[in-house]
Amino acid sequence: MELVVYALVLVAVLTLLAISHELGHFVAAKLARVQVESFEIGAGPAILRFFDREGTCYKLGVIPFGAFTTLVQGGRLNLPGDGTTTFEHAAPMRKLMVAVAGAASNFGVAFVILLGLQVGNFPQTEPIIEIADKDAPAYLAGLRSGDRIVAVDGIETVGWQGVGLRFVDRIGDSGPLEIGVVRDGRRSEHSIPISDWQSDGRWVNTFDYLGIRHASESRTFVPDATLAARLVGGVVEMYERTVDTVGAGLKVVYGSLSIFSFGGALQLTHLGEYGASLGLLDWVKLFALCSIAAGMVNLLPGPIVDGTVVGLAVAELVSGKRLGPEGVKIGRLIGAVVGLTPLFAAVVHEILRLVT
Repeated sequence: MELVVYALVLVAVLTLLAISHELGHFVAAKLARVQVESFEIGAGPAILRFFDREGTCYKLGVIPFGAFTTLVQGGRLNLPGDGTTTFEHAAPMRKLMVAVAGAASNFGVAFVILLGLQVGNFPQTEPIIEIADKDAPAYLAGLRSGDRIVAVDGIETVGWQGVGLRFVDRIGDSGPLEIGVVRDGRRSEHSIPISDWQSDGRWVNTFDYLGIRHASESRTFVPDATLAARLVGGVVEMYERTVDTVGAGLKVVYGSLSIFSFGGALQLTHLGEYGASLGLLDWVKLFALCSIAAGMVNLLPGPIVDGTVVGLAVAELVSGKRLGPEGVKIGRLIGAVVGLTPLFAAVVHEILRLVT
């Protein structure tokens, strides 16, 4: 049953990410006067379809999965004569605007969510731990049931989710994990070695590995912060989560992190095992983290993402002249090579991990 629930959640998250991404391309194309053939939500036969005055088709598919923006191709000219053009015939700046808009929309959605959660100052769960395994690293490092985690690697944490994110950031690293806790009103620091967090080459549930879980008696609290501090906190969190996403991708490429461990922010749902359940705000924040990852991935060069198109638009903008069919073909080939090389390196590292 849990597998079905996770599958449905995955489909819902991917569809919402696709809608926000494609909506960015759609709005940018309309603003740039680039003709849009269709904007579709869902796949399969249409259960709803209509056209606007510019001839754009809006479609709602019977299968609730995915979203698609289709631009009119250069060889299918049927322009209204009001300055609207096709993507291929558009000025380089228009192309660049349309190409980056999808990722920009993903980042924008994430930023609005993270900022809203900070400004809303919603209650958070106290990070009070319970020792689940006395042979595990946490107990051996001196942590005990009832300890309240206040810092991870010298960075102050607020709430159980903040602790979990700090733990996940360290997967694939080596060296000690420094945890600061408060016990009976006194603070102490504890060092836990984490060199073998990736020993099995699969997703590592950090709490399981450390041998701790969320204490059932933990209460919720409202962080004490001014509105100005919360606004700054939203910006800082957006920056930190973006940097963490890039860092996780680099760990996969360089082999310190298994491909199977980099399953996206959806893996963080496992944190819910240590509480009664993930609350609505946890799911909203989870979606923001997924949106950041989607934005980053779509800026990479490759066959099915936007990075190659962005690169071609930049090349035209810098050179001051339009690329011909042969130039576009070469550019796409370069983009494919650049984009697929890190993926190839990650796969090689994974094969070596499995055979050694």
